[in-house]
Amino acid sequence: MTSISAGEIANVVRFAFFATLLMVLGTYGALFFKEKALLSPGRRIVAGDAWTPTDSWLTNVSVIGGVFGGAWMTLGASPLALLPSDPVTRGAMGILFLIFAAAAGLAPIVYAAFGASSATNLPVTGTVFGYLLAAAATIFSFTGQLAALWVYVLAYANGAAPLQQAKTWLLVLLALAGAIVAFYVIRVMYSALSTDLVPVGEGGPKAPLRPGLVSDAPSPKRRSATL
Repeated sequence: MTSISAGEIANVVRFAFFATLLMVLGTYGALFFKEKALLSPGRRIVAGDAWTPTDSWLTNVSVIGGVFGGAWMTLGASPLALLPSDPVTRGAMGILFLIFAAAAGLAPIVYAAFGASSATNLPVTGTVFGYLLAAAATIFSFTGQLAALWVYVLAYANGAAPLQQAKTWLLVLLALAGAIVAFYVIRVMYSALSTDLVPVGEGGPKAPLRPGLVSDAPSPKRRSATL
């Protein structure tokens, strides 16, 4: 397999950064210009107590995928030469996947770090800023891994025969996965920011502005808006 250059690895990080910026700021901006008074960064948001293993599927997939990808790149072996032959490239790609895994793993910490204390019984521990920053960590992780896989498939298909014919289909699947995830995260963030804000000085969530993915009932069984 041909090696992957440092420039290509840097492009992966750049793509993940700008894709994350576009999705997070785009979603926030679209709602902010519509309802400025409701979307100050410090506003409390009922998006679940925290990112949890039972509901934060994108975060879970990002962490597991990053750890698996990093371990396979640095420690794995393949009879079909699926791994870069250059140990430096393998090490760099392995570290990159682990960095993406760590980014997703930080999401619950970021969400809690910027959480707002509440004197009520509602599960309000988030702020708009903390929610968006935690979401950005997860989005950066997943888009970065997709971009890394894209570069990996291109490099592998150009340097090894077994999967050259599958190159197009693999790239289509990666693009499709990226589009589905982008739609999912934008929809979840938009729903949370438009239905789950807590009015200043009030104990309960405000009436939903529009139907969303997240129930506004103050119940332990409420669905979470975390990614």
